[in-house]
Amino acid sequence: MFGELRMTTPYDNKFFDRQSEPSLKSARIIVPLLKKRMTVDSVCDVGCGTGAWLSAWRQEGVKETIGIDGEYVDRSQLRVPSDCFIPHDLSSEEELLSDLVKERKFSLATCVEVAEHLPERRATSFAYELSLLSDTILFSAAVPGQGGENHVNEQWQSYWVTKFNNLGFGADDFLRDEIWDDSRVRYWYRQNLLLFRRGANNTRPASSFDVIHPTNWDRKRTSFERKIERLREGSTERPFDEGLENSPMTTWRGTTSAEQALRKAERRCKVLENEKKQILSSTSWKITAPLRSASRILMRKS
Repeated sequence: MFGELRMTTPYDNKFFDRQSEPSLKSARIIVPLLKKRMTVDSVCDVGCGTGAWLSAWRQEGVKETIGIDGEYVDRSQLRVPSDCFIPHDLSSEEELLSDLVKERKFSLATCVEVAEHLPERRATSFAYELSLLSDTILFSAAVPGQGGENHVNEQWQSYWVTKFNNLGFGADDFLRDEIWDDSRVRYWYRQNLLLFRRGANNTRPASSFDVIHPTNWDRKRTSFERKIERLREGSTERPFDEGLENSPMTTWRGTTSAEQALRKAERRCKVLENEKKQILSSTSWKITAPLRSASRILMRKS
């Protein structure tokens, strides 16, 4: 799923076991929504893992499916026929993705929660290679602070919107409106999924696509609050080594370290709160509110 890191990171069966089932459950909700909007006869999923998304498409009657991912994917765990899988190092620029499929064009190319695992130097060429696979691309990637295993290039949605705009693709944001409150879908899809269409015009500024889902926000806030609480409790604990418990230096170091970590965590919480307030009170956010509202109305009518 994630390119050059395969030799040093745990993309093993346990990793895919954690990812595959939740991905499949989400895909089963999202795929029918896409089918209502567009005709899909063939799908290429880049960073397919064990093929959860392709499996959902096949369950909806799409039999022409191709998945591309690293050699580390256990073929016995694939949810699609093995001849639908092409092994490839996604971080490599030596061979185009389109060359792997003999320059075939698909009804839809998908790449969900994959690009953040590739180095930033690969981002522009990766977007370009996706654009060669289809005129319609379903795309999502982790935003800054989202967190996850081996995320090396977390970027705001506008970062990718701009890259695809430069390739002649416009972003369609109807999916996030439809799945935003659906708890059956993992929050990162509800937060990040965009559909890019070749030749579509964007009437919205790229920055207006930058959003954080409340589930993600609450998750991060809770994590910081727990960390702060643990640090508060730890700062008053006795040293573990009873032989050193009367050492002024040991006690001072332990307390100082805990207090410093506590202050750092509290500052981080304040920064996050301030960033949220700044976004919601910013002129650009207020100015683009009518555009976001109009866009949602137009998408529902289309």
